[in-house]
Amino acid sequence: MKAALLGLALAVASLGASADEAALENARSLVLEARLSQAVDAYSAILARSPAEREPRLERGRALAWLGRHDEALADLDLLLARDPDDAEASIARARLLGWMGRPAEGEAQVLRVLEARPTDVDARLTLEDRRRWQGRGTAPPAKQALPEAAPRDRRARLDVGLQLDALDGDRSDW
Repeated sequence: MKAALLGLALAVASLGASADEAALENARSLVLEARLSQAVDAYSAILARSPAEREPRLERGRALAWLGRHDEALADLDLLLARDPDDAEASIARARLLGWMGRPAEGEAQVLRVLEARPTDVDARLTLEDRRRWQGRGTAPPAKQALPEAAPRDRRARLDVGLQLDALDGDRSDW
């Protein structure tokens, strides 16, 4: 009898987990379709069932930030960082948000804390450089700094590299 109840409990738990996974994928699809308000609602529904889940809270925070609902986004990211102060992804998202909120010094300090713990974190380095460029004190993105010597001579290869650079800064007009 105990084994049957345990089996039933595990089956119900796995159904809930797979439902949340499907709901999370649905929310991500809504973000990719730029249906951010609906994505926020989908993430919120997941969090209503599972408030301690990290991924939907992080992703809802990002979607809220993109919608301009900065205070709500900041609350989500702060909650994640209260649970795990070493969460680099949440720290970087918070740093970006602080920049959008007109608090660039706080954002830069947030990224520097991540880089202190993880000096080779590429996302943190790019975010720091973005912060500095937006304030007029940065340099070209790291990938572009190396291009003159490393740039492929073949036009097709240059286009391929250019598409990769677009992901960094959206511009390849200087080569």
